[in-house]
Amino acid sequence: MQCRWRIIVGLLVARSWLQKTISYFAYNIILNGVRLITFLWSNCYFSIYDMASGYFHI
Repeated sequence: MQCRWRIIVGLLVARSWLQKTISYFAYNIILNGVRLITFLWSNCYFSIYDMASGYFHI
């Protein structure tokens, strides 16, 4: 019984730790992605537009 209790507590702790870690990484990835996109967008706006218009025949 003692062992099972420890396993349950360990799983709960691991789950909460995993959720925190995953949410932290996801937040960082999203933040860096947004930064990268805005950086590229501001620098290469016209080239992206030309590429898109050439590709999609806008």
